[in-house]
Amino acid sequence: MMIFPLTLFAVLATTSLAADVEIDWTADMVQTATAQRGDTLKFTWAGTKPVGWVATKAEFDSCVVTDAYDQTGMTSPSLVTVSPDTPDGTVLYFINTRSNHCTDKGMKIAITVNGGDGGTSGQCVAIACRTTSSGPPSNGVPVRDFECCSYADLYGYKASCADGYTYYNWDRKSDSKGGWQESSATCRTDGAGSPDGSCCVAEGGAVPSVATEPSDEEPDDTDPDDTDLDGGGSAVGLNLGAFALALTSVFMFAVVQ
Repeated sequence: MMIFPLTLFAVLATTSLAADVEIDWTADMVQTATAQRGDTLKFTWAGTKPVGWVATKAEFDSCVVTDAYDQTGMTSPSLVTVSPDTPDGTVLYFINTRSNHCTDKGMKIAITVNGGDGGTSGQCVAIACRTTSSGPPSNGVPVRDFECCSYADLYGYKASCADGYTYYNWDRKSDSKGGWQESSATCRTDGAGSPDGSCCVAEGGAVPSVATEPSDEEPDDTDPDDTDLDGGGSAVGLNLGAFALALTSVFMFAVVQ
């Protein structure tokens, strides 16, 4: 007769209920907090006080607004749900991206995540995606890649991750707030059918099953204008090749005659 109560207790003991984590987003605020997976971070503010999410402690300490994801809605509060894929011990860094609000007014907070359901499936961290190019927009310096779709050593762009993260191939785009779009929203392929998106995994973190290590093979130098989205040669390129071959044949026939 005691089996059912004991079973119910075991279920309740292993299931965490999500909660709201209240954050007073104002000057001289408390700069640390804790949360569990599934919790909602509730940033309460007045006026114009944007909430930006950054990837690293260095960006947090230096208030690097250019690498931040905007999490602010049109009205207060701004709500951010802690992903169920977030590993224990992860620190989420948020800063105010307006003018000197972070540097001079101390509007930033570091939130440590522990507990809650999930946390074992691995996580691609969109805010850590970077891209580098020899010319604009980055001129050799890694910059934020808001879609996480930079082409790995292809078409002039190289995918990478922020310090403290390891790069894997991925096939999804990030949305404007650092979440992942549906799997149908894939990044462009490299011609061999493999994805060229960025999956940045925190060092020591689990890797999602669909993320793969980058290939060591050198990419081809195909001009993206001569390659369709499925990796096949364009009709224009094939027609030009056929025309050149025909012209060569005519020339050789004329020489023989």
